Amino acid sequence: MKKALVSIKPSVQLLLSNRVNFLLALTPVFIGILVYSFLGMGFYNYVMGEGRAYLDTYITSNSWNSFVYYIMAAFLTVVLFFVVNWSFVIFISILSSPFNDLLSGRIEKLLIGENVPPLSSSFKAMLKNILWTIFNELKKILVIGFIAFCGFVLGYIPLLTPLSLIISALLIAAQFIDYSWSRNELKVNDCLMDLKKHFFQYTPMGVVFFFLISIPLINLLVPSLATSYFTVLWVKLNKQ
Repeated sequence: MKKALVSIKPSVQLLLSNRVNFLLALTPVFIGILVYSFLGMGFYNYVMGEGRAYLDTYITSNSWNSFVYYIMAAFLTVVLFFVVNWSFVIFISILSSPFNDLLSGRIEKLLIGENVPPLSSSFKAMLKNILWTIFNELKKILVIGFIAFCGFVLGYIPLLTPLSLIISALLIAAQFIDYSWSRNELKVNDCLMDLKKHFFQYTPMGVVFFFLISIPLINLLVPSLATSYFTVLWVKLNKQ
């Protein structure tokens, strides 16, 4: 648990003190702001309009139905907000995955004292592997999405709600630790053993990032910051 806490400060410093790392972290944020500005809100408004039209079709305007309408409209607003928000986060995660993969590699080299390549070489390496990185991110999101859905279902069972939160937090952690796993060519069994062995180190900040992802605009900072944090933590737990 101590290593989980002491990894917070260096993970932020490694983003702010290194110009290339800062650029790699900032680029997905800038892309996310553009996407959010031009597509995110428009998509949300469109889905909300379709949802309300659906309610208008099936609920008439007498007093009792009006009450039901407002309850359903409030519920629909909350659900669609989270669905659109999570869809947006997934989309940004896919876009930022090549930058985060490169960022994670640079941070690991800095931590273990290896030479870090210049920006031009870093971008060449990123472009060379960009399709594989995005494909790997898509596979990862599909697996995480399925397990997250199972955790979401468990959340409706009161006694299993804490388990649902733990599963979601561990999945968030695994999503960003995977950059280190892939780079160091760990097998699936090794990855699972890493999660099991360091469960109490990975889960707490997974919970923190899980809640940060649900906050609009703040969630734009999560991919880069979580990549840096879990890379630092993974190196401390496995290479130092």
